[in-house]
Amino acid sequence: MRYGYLDESGTVAPFRDSERFLAVAVVVADLATARRLELHAKRLWRKLDRKAKDALGGELKATHTPPRYRVGLLQAIAGEDIAIVAVVVDKARTRRPPDDREDWYREATSLAAYECAWRWPDLRLTVDKRYTTAHLRSVLNGAISRRLADVPGASVTVAQVESHTVRGLQVADFVAWAIGRRYEVDDRKCYDIIRNRIVCEETI
Repeated sequence: MRYGYLDESGTVAPFRDSERFLAVAVVVADLATARRLELHAKRLWRKLDRKAKDALGGELKATHTPPRYRVGLLQAIAGEDIAIVAVVVDKARTRRPPDDREDWYREATSLAAYECAWRWPDLRLTVDKRYTTAHLRSVLNGAISRRLADVPGASVTVAQVESHTVRGLQVADFVAWAIGRRYEVDDRKCYDIIRNRIVCEETI
């Protein structure tokens, strides 16, 4: 059994100079390693002062975490026996944006789940709860299920969960952020910390 945590960096807004990419990342680990990832996140939270915690609103987010702590967490998780699957949408290369731009996110998420399922057929995938309505969550689950139908023997359960309740999702946020920075502004400092843990990195 493997546990995967999926989060994204970037948005599904149309391509603009300030944001070209949407990056989806999955951090995959066995149970013992997943628990250690949670401990790393908890330790970081304890290091933050009250002002930083208030700015974060009770949840670790790479964007609002002081750089030295951000680097420290990425170094800690890169030292664990994890694997990272990344799918990056290059919005500038799309000839015509989809009518529903959430299709970009659904395509990236379902492809990431597919790549995980081939490698770890017995997988519990936890996805950041992006949608507030049951209908949109169902549409995302449907997109993932259709893609996973192409993986014989895969047994993948998918749960969409509020990220503030799951430290593993907060860890995935840091990983997605690092990958997004590498593509968006060619900032490789944090990306290089986790690079050796990336087992799949696709651009669509």
